[in-house]
Amino acid sequence: MGKEDYQRVRGELQLADEPLIPIVVTLPADPIQAISLDKDLALRDSRNENLVVLTIEEIFEWVPAGEAQEVFDTQNPRHSMLTKMHS
Repeated sequence: MGKEDYQRVRGELQLADEPLIPIVVTLPADPIQAISLDKDLALRDSRNENLVVLTIEEIFEWVPAGEAQEVFDTQNPRHSMLTKMHS
C-alpha cells in the first residue's frame, strides 16, 4: 500500500482508485536494516516460516497519532490498540 492509499484508507476507508474497504496495517522496520525500493521482504511466523513475500514499492514515514485518530477515533493512550501501536 503506497502513501496515497494509506492516507485515504485512514480517512475514508477506501483505496485511492478502488471501492475496496481495507484497514491500515503498518509493519515496523528496523532502521539498521537496509530497506530499499524494489527489494523483497519476507514476513515470517514465530517458527520462522515464510508467510508472504512483499516487494517494497514505496517508503514513507508512519504517523501513529494520525492513524490512531482516524482509524480508532481516539488519542487515549489507554485504548488497547493504541497501547499495541506504541509497544
